[in-house]
Amino acid sequence: MMERLKALFDPNRSIFLFVVGTATLTISLQALYDSAKSLAAKQLLAPELIGAWVLACVLFLVSASLILYQTLHRKPVMGRVEINEEEMVRQHKGLILLVSPKPNTAPAAIRHHIDTLEVCWFVASRDSLNTAEKLKKEFAEAYPYKRFIVPEPHQLVDSEEVADSYRRVVSICTKERMQYGLGLNDLIADITGGQKPMTAGMAYACLASGIDMQYMKGVRTASGDINTAVDPLPIRINQEFVPNRLPSG
Repeated sequence: MMERLKALFDPNRSIFLFVVGTATLTISLQALYDSAKSLAAKQLLAPELIGAWVLACVLFLVSASLILYQTLHRKPVMGRVEINEEEMVRQHKGLILLVSPKPNTAPAAIRHHIDTLEVCWFVASRDSLNTAEKLKKEFAEAYPYKRFIVPEPHQLVDSEEVADSYRRVVSICTKERMQYGLGLNDLIADITGGQKPMTAGMAYACLASGIDMQYMKGVRTASGDINTAVDPLPIRINQEFVPNRLPSG
């Protein structure tokens, strides 16, 4: 229902609905204001005020009818999230990194962004906190002018709870990044590490915040085995939602 109401005041969704919604609100407020002035002066409602109220009621009924019609005739919508594996990930200033109990691809993810990297947040559980601390020690010694942030005890996430990772990443995107002068376009989140619920929580947070996502893809040899001598490649996930109407019938 809220989405239907938003359409009445968002010209990007429907110009017609925007005109109807704006006219309804404007005329209703003007009629209310003029009526209050008239009553305050101890005067009866003037004929033009009665006409304004009639028009406001008509427009209100039209708006309500349009919302009801859209609600009853709303067609199911599905969509897709495009993943472009041909596109190399540009280097970012801020990296949000899921950490597993073993480092796995985390060092390669940091190295990819290291030239422009200013801040790296480790999203860790109790099981992976030790790994996050080792990663911080390794990279902070090599790059002392960059910030590597290990979570405080109250910032550790439950590896089996989707909501924990979601809240942690949203907090970074909405609050903590501002302490370092970073915009949302400066951030990217690597979803490769962590348990599956952690990955899901981070992915939802990225979609909600509109920041880039990546995962690390291993380079394979001619025989199809992972080449451990070569850093895995970061693959950008284009999370742009493309709606498609389901076929009728």
